[in-house]
Amino acid sequence: MRLFVVATWLVASVAAAQGTPHFWPEGAAPPPGAELRAPSELAGFAFGWTTTRAQRACVAAGHRWSVEASTARCSGPARDPGFPAQVSLRFCEGRVCEIEAELAAASGWGGAYVTALRALRAAFGREQQGRFRGADDACVAELEAGRDGACFRRDGQARHYWVAGGSELELRLERALGAPDPRLRVVFRAATRVREIDLASN
Repeated sequence: MRLFVVATWLVASVAAAQGTPHFWPEGAAPPPGAELRAPSELAGFAFGWTTTRAQRACVAAGHRWSVEASTARCSGPARDPGFPAQVSLRFCEGRVCEIEAELAAASGWGGAYVTALRALRAAFGREQQGRFRGADDACVAELEAGRDGACFRRDGQARHYWVAGGSELELRLERALGAPDPRLRVVFRAATRVREIDLASN
């Protein structure tokens, strides 16, 4: 495990950003330096929505909707998160409490990773945790340049984690052993989902 070191150009570009169009509802991004607020939406789906409302947003955007147990899937986003994504929604007591946007492509994940990391840092500041596994300096440099890092074709992992207003946010890029391609995921968990996970783990 090694701490993530960000290239100077990436830090500078994030500092200049005015919120982000990707991880906040339109017009709701906090101004730079404002007190951090918990997220309410990802990829056009909002915490607290019913299954019916989430399905309506999915279908209205021209995507396919499916449900299995407490998880629903939309074949695309209701609002562009900055990369081609499929969306999974988890429900707590009938309301959206976890939203996951996963890259829906076998390539281009290096660029999508940089886009997501920049946007999340612009909206929520530096992550509380940021680490790599199985990635040397050359591979990290490939990612920072927006290219598909060679180490992630084996078993690399990058994870960035934020806590805001009781909610959790995670950016994860990893390739599981034996998987054909890496997975890039952005996950927002509402406070209700965080509590549910905590209770289940105790």
